[in-house]
Amino acid sequence: FFLTVAFSIGLPWIDQWFPSLGEEPSPAAGSGSADSPSSEKPAESASSKDTPTGPTRPIAALTKAAPETADDLAAIQNTIEQVVKKGMPATVGVDINGVEGSGVIVTEDDYVLTAGHVSGMANRDAWVILPNGKRLRAKTLGANESMDSGMMKITEAGPWPHAEMGHSGKLKPGEWVVALGHPGGYQRNRPPPARAGRLVMARSDTLWTDCPLTAGDSGGPLFDSQGRVIGIHSRISDSLVANYHVPIDSYRESWDRLAKGEAWGGEPPRGGPML
Repeated sequence: FFLTVAFSIGLPWIDQWFPSLGEEPSPAAGSGSADSPSSEKPAESASSKDTPTGPTRPIAALTKAAPETADDLAAIQNTIEQVVKKGMPATVGVDINGVEGSGVIVTEDDYVLTAGHVSGMANRDAWVILPNGKRLRAKTLGANESMDSGMMKITEAGPWPHAEMGHSGKLKPGEWVVALGHPGGYQRNRPPPARAGRLVMARSDTLWTDCPLTAGDSGGPLFDSQGRVIGIHSRISDSLVANYHVPIDSYRESWDRLAKGEAWGGEPPRGGPML
């Protein structure tokens, strides 16, 4: 049994970046230009490094096969709201020559993760659109076509709101997740709609969730219950509850190549058409 919740939240702090939800780690940001990017990876917080992705102290409602009481539903709703509050400021629209998708900023000054079929070839001019409508100039970087992972770099001086990268290697089916993105492309005065669901399958090359996705969501972030990015939206299927994401660990493993603007790989993993 998988419970899927789809909703869009209008939040008054949308243009205030990250509100205070406890002490936020300060990721290392690259200092190179878009044409010669730094390959420095984001710093990891002590809470996420070498530990399973998921709540430090599991909320009972999140560990059940299905919510059993009104209190369970309230706990799940509160968790989702906190994830959205933490992750939405870093969830961006992407515009490359009029073709739109989504992405997520993961360092304070520049790096944006997206899907490889969104970023495409390296060194293309692009726009990154913050939830408050501010448009930032950017360049496309590398892409691993076999994973459908891509990277971009904001070329304007930051700092910018950014999300913490989690780990996907220890995820387990049944974990609650939240998908953010811009279905249909960025729309002014509409925050990125949040769709909550559960992880159905986790492999090194693919995450499968029941979070509904559609065109325009490609490249958007998938968050765990602590608001950490664990995947990037990639593909959909004929079923509303069978959608696929690039595991975040693949970005960690290929970070230097992506940041250098390299392109490699062949056909992406099976799992339906790209968004």
